[in-house]
Amino acid sequence: MSGIAFTRYLLSKKEKKQLESRIRSSIKRDIHLDFRKKAVEIIKTRLGFNVYFVDDFPLLIERGELLFPSIIAGFLDYIELPKVAVDDGAVPHILNGADVMAPGIVSTTESFSAGELVYVVNLKGEVIAVGRTIMTDSEIFFLKKGRSIKNLHYYGDKIWNTYIKEVDLNGLRREIERRLK
Repeated sequence: MSGIAFTRYLLSKKEKKQLESRIRSSIKRDIHLDFRKKAVEIIKTRLGFNVYFVDDFPLLIERGELLFPSIIAGFLDYIELPKVAVDDGAVPHILNGADVMAPGIVSTTESFSAGELVYVVNLKGEVIAVGRTIMTDSEIFFLKKGRSIKNLHYYGDKIWNTYIKEVDLNGLRREIERRLK
């Protein structure tokens, strides 16, 4: 992150405990991480967001007061969120930063309320974005129109392009293979 990061350091035990409390209160879902046993590093950028690396994987993004999982956290199932599948026609728009529109949504893995965090997945089940719902799952399928999910982070955005440079891709590949067994 040369030229972008201005602060990078490991969190203390107290800071890790505070981070874990924040993520659990904001997500209210299962988190498959024990921050006490992990090395947690924060990278503060000049781009208006911070990235939390947990054991060398960028798992959390902080933008202002909002704390949400990265695409990699969704792909590795470290943080469970409802998944919203979109049709192939919606994918290029989402990957250009557009919010998710109701007509492009084909299914959800579970019910959710307005304001919840969700993973947006393509028809293959690959996480392509993280968003905050604007409507409930019932409203999406009943109304069938309008903006349904605010796009917070997507594959190829400035957040992705910042943190992917710091990822050990071989280590990530090994972790994926381990989880697929």
